[in-house]
Amino acid sequence: MKKKLLAVISAACAAAVLLTSCSGGSKNSSSSNSSGTKFPANTNFTMWSFSALHTSFFKNAETQWNIAHPDTKIKLEITTMNVNDLRNKLLVAISAGTGAPDFANVEAGASFQSVLKGTPQLVDLSDLIANEKDKFLKAKLDAYSKDGKLYGIDFQGGATLTFYNTEIFKQAGLDPTTIKTWDDFIAAGKTIKEKTGKLMFYTSQNIDREYQLLVGQMGSDYFDKDGKCILDNETNVKALKMLHDMIYVDKIAAPAPGGSNDTEQAYGAIDKGNVAAVIMPDYYLNRFTNYMPDLKGKILISAPPAFPDAKYKTVVAGGTGTCITKQCQNIELAKKFLYESKVTEQACNNIWTILGNDPPRTDVWDTISESIDPNNKYV
Repeated sequence: MKKKLLAVISAACAAAVLLTSCSGGSKNSSSSNSSGTKFPANTNFTMWSFSALHTSFFKNAETQWNIAHPDTKIKLEITTMNVNDLRNKLLVAISAGTGAPDFANVEAGASFQSVLKGTPQLVDLSDLIANEKDKFLKAKLDAYSKDGKLYGIDFQGGATLTFYNTEIFKQAGLDPTTIKTWDDFIAAGKTIKEKTGKLMFYTSQNIDREYQLLVGQMGSDYFDKDGKCILDNETNVKALKMLHDMIYVDKIAAPAPGGSNDTEQAYGAIDKGNVAAVIMPDYYLNRFTNYMPDLKGKILISAPPAFPDAKYKTVVAGGTGTCITKQCQNIELAKKFLYESKVTEQACNNIWTILGNDPPRTDVWDTISESIDPNNKYV
């Protein structure tokens, strides 16, 4: 039983594809790393983040670093802001050549790519994973790369999953474990609507989680191999019509409050039991534990419904890349800290235990599954 949660996530990730200022304050004394580089005894780093959960993760990493390196202590000063404000402020700071933080947690996709435009003003992190590159999901490296260089390290693999509210299914006399296909999902949604008056799920408006899943399962994408936009191809139109019909024809879905399932408005509605299912990447585990306490013990985690002939059963979605700006005054120390925080096997174990994310490093999946703590809050 204790293996089930990570087994679901690991199996999903294995099939996944991606549709998709260093202020170095120091004292006089110093220490060196294994390569002989001298590091200050105390260093202050700044970080920008848009997630309180990411902030907690890095404060834990700071504590662990200072225990392991008592002669090279660091202090992280983390500023949390809106995701769009972070991107815009970072773009201004790196363009101006001043005012950027040492570390920044930048959302994958358009946000990170905008930061990489022109000559990237971020530190090349390729050497951090050079000896372990084959152990990481390629898609999670490609998302933060340009011209063969890596500029960000992710928190997750990001397999898209379905989270079922077992209480609502029980009220409707249904078993969510029997849902395997989209036909099963839609049929269950109709029964739930009829017997409980509740919706099956919310669809996103300002992000593309459900649409991305449908498109990926049907073997399509947003761009072809030559970079041409193919959103209007027959497959993608079919996926959009499916979502349209689930809202306006079958009436088992509705747009999510606030625009997506990842908003405060949606957390409140889902916590009240207004929908029977949520389709989101695995990082949504920590949304339940942090923002929807009334659902404790009521959520069953499953692979998403799929088409019988689906090439892929799920897709990788979402992500946040931690980068180091070139304005950092102690780049080598920053890189060493980032390596120990997000790249090593222990770091990836921490990604699971602290955030509930499937780590982007695949060789730890089995280890985590076999040693999972039944008292972990995500189990």
